[in-house]
Amino acid sequence: LLLCGAESTDKAYPYDKKFSEVPLEEREKLMYQWANSDDDDSRLNFKIFKTFILNTVYSKVDAKGYNPTWEAIGYAGPDPNSMKATLPPKPSALKSAVFDVREHPDLRGVLKHTGYTLLDDISHLKPALLPSNKLEDGEDVIGIKCDVIIVGAGSGGSVPAQVLSTAGLKVLLLEKGRYFAREDLSLLEQPTFSELYEEGGFLATDDVAYSLMSAAVVGGGTCINWAASFQTPPHVRQEWAEECGLPMFTSEKYQQALDLICKKIGVQPNATVESFQNAVLRKGCVELGLHSANIPRNASPEHYCGCCNMGCRRGMKQATTETWLVEAAAAGATILTGTKGLQVLFTDGTKKEKKAIGVLATTLGDQPKKLIIEAKATIVSTGSIMTPPLLIRSGLTNPNIGKHFHIHPVLGVWGYFPDEEKNPGASFEGGIMTAFSAVSARWDTVGYGPVLMTPSFHPGQYASVVTWKSGAQHKEAMRRFRRVSQVVLFTRDKGAGSIGVDKKTDEITIEYTLDPYDEEVCLEGAEKGLRVLKAAGAVEVGTHHHDAESFTFGKSTSWKEEKKRFEEYLASVRSKGLKPNRLPMVSYHLLGSCRMGSSPENSVIDAKGETWDAEGLFLTDASVFPTPTGLNPMVTIQSIAYCTAQNVVEHVKSSK
Repeated sequence: LLLCGAESTDKAYPYDKKFSEVPLEEREKLMYQWANSDDDDSRLNFKIFKTFILNTVYSKVDAKGYNPTWEAIGYAGPDPNSMKATLPPKPSALKSAVFDVREHPDLRGVLKHTGYTLLDDISHLKPALLPSNKLEDGEDVIGIKCDVIIVGAGSGGSVPAQVLSTAGLKVLLLEKGRYFAREDLSLLEQPTFSELYEEGGFLATDDVAYSLMSAAVVGGGTCINWAASFQTPPHVRQEWAEECGLPMFTSEKYQQALDLICKKIGVQPNATVESFQNAVLRKGCVELGLHSANIPRNASPEHYCGCCNMGCRRGMKQATTETWLVEAAAAGATILTGTKGLQVLFTDGTKKEKKAIGVLATTLGDQPKKLIIEAKATIVSTGSIMTPPLLIRSGLTNPNIGKHFHIHPVLGVWGYFPDEEKNPGASFEGGIMTAFSAVSARWDTVGYGPVLMTPSFHPGQYASVVTWKSGAQHKEAMRRFRRVSQVVLFTRDKGAGSIGVDKKTDEITIEYTLDPYDEEVCLEGAEKGLRVLKAAGAVEVGTHHHDAESFTFGKSTSWKEEKKRFEEYLASVRSKGLKPNRLPMVSYHLLGSCRMGSSPENSVIDAKGETWDAEGLFLTDASVFPTPTGLNPMVTIQSIAYCTAQNVVEHVKSSK
C-alpha cells in the first residue's frame, strides 16, 4: 500500500493485493512513476529494483554457464579466445606463497614453514589494543613477527611488497579477498562480480546515487581494470608540486618511478585491431576535427579482449599478479587471504605522538582466529573506501582522514549502429579502451573536466543501466545490445565527498554530492559525446536518464530542420541535469580520502608516505592522491607506492 497506493487495494478481504496481483500495465506505470518521482525514496526504490532484478535476469547462469536471454540479445558469453591461455603461466612462486586461511587450519605451521617468527608471548602488544578489540581470556591468538606488515595486496600493496622483499626484508601481506590464478577465472559476469568485487559489485554511496566499482581480490584493481595505463598528467604533477607543496612530483626521481612502473608492467600505446566502440569514438572525433589519441595499456598490441573487467585468463594484461607479486613471492613474501586488518597497533613515539608497532587482524570464515603481527613498519593499502575506517578504528584523529574523497564521476551516452558491415564487431568484443578524447578535459585552463572513453558492458551491467520504461521497451533495448556503442565521460571532479564510520553502528559511511561545476562539465561532455556518436554514423542516440527520450536521425524533411531538432534535443539533455538517482552514475576510480600534503592541517600523510600522527605507519593506495588525476590512476598509484617503499626501507633499516 505504501509503495503502490490505491492500485494495491481490493474490495475483498484482506482488501489488499500482492504486487504480482496488480495488473501488469499498472505495475509498469507504478515503477515508472517511482523512477521519475520527486520523492527521493521512490527513486531509490526503483533503482534498487531495477539494478538487482535486471542484472540478475541477464547475468545469472546455469550449471553449464549459460543464460537463456543471451541468444536473443546476440551475446556469446565469454569470448572463446579469451578463455585460451595465450601466454605460458608465470612461475608458481606466487601460487605457492598465497595461503587462504580458511583452507589452512594449521596457520601456525604455515607461517613457521614460510620463515616467520611466531611469538610465544604477546603480552607486550596487548596494551596497544583498543577497548573494542580487547582479547577474551583464553582466546587463541597467533602472534607473528616480521619486518613489514602490509594490509591490502592490491595495486598499492603489491609494489612495496616487491621492493621490500627484494631488499632482504621479511614481508607479510594480508588480503581479505581471494587469489584467482588465471585458470580460476570464469569470465562469467555474475560469478565474477560476486567474487572479485567489493559488495559483489553493488557498493554504492549512502544515497545509492553512485555505484562504486572496487576490487576485493589479490591484485586489487589491476586484475579487473580495463588496462589503461596513463602516467600522471603534467598539469596534475605541477598542481601537486606547486599548490599542494609536494615538489617530489615534478622531480626527476618521480619521473624515473613512472618510467620504471611502465616498463615493469609492459605499457605500450598500440592496438593491432580496434574494437567496435573504440573505432566509433575515434571516427566521430576525426569527423568533427576533435582531439583523439591512443590509450597506453599494460598489454600487448594484440590484446583484443572485452573481458578485462573480469580478469585475464590469457595473462596478457600485466596485473600485479603477473609482475610485482610474483617477484615479491620469489623473494620470500607471503600473502594470507581471507584475512582482514582490524586495527593498527601503536605505542608512544619518539619523533611523533605515536609509533606503529604492527596490526591486529582476524581471519574470515566459519571459525575466525585473531592474529597479532608485530612489525618494524606498517603499510596500509586497502583502498580509498577501506583505509579511512581502518585508521579511524585504530584511534587516529587527524580530521583529514576520510575527507577530500574523489570518484571521477562517470556518465554515459549511447548510439545505435545497426549496420555491422560499416562498423564491424560487437559492443562487448575487443580491447575495452584503446582510444580517448580530451576535448572537454580543459587541460590547458583549469584542468578539471571529462575525458571521453569507451566502457566495458556485459549483459547484466548494461541491462541495469539502460533506460527502463516498460518490459517491452526494455527488451527491445536489450535486443540492440550488440550494436550499441557507448561513450563514457570520466570527469576530474572539483567537488569531494567523505568516508567515515558511524559511531553507533560502526558501519562505513560514504557521502558524495556532485559539485555544480562538475555537473556542468559532465553535461558539456555528454553533449560532445552525442555529437561524436552522430558524426560516427549512429542512426539513433540517447542518454540513460530514467525519463530519457532518444533522438533518431533521418526523420526530418530537410538537413536544416534535423540540425535544428538535434540542437533542441541536446539542450533538453542539458536541462535534465544529473540529479541523484534520476539516471545511473558510476565510479571506477576512488581517490584521495587520506591525501598526501605539506602539513597535518590539510593532509593525512607527508611526502614520504608516512602518517603525520604516527611514525612507522605508511599509506600506499589511491587514498593518498592530493587531488584527482582525471585519468586512470593505476600507474600513479604504483609510482607513489614505489617512492614510498624506498622510504620504508630506510625507516626499517634505521629502526632499532
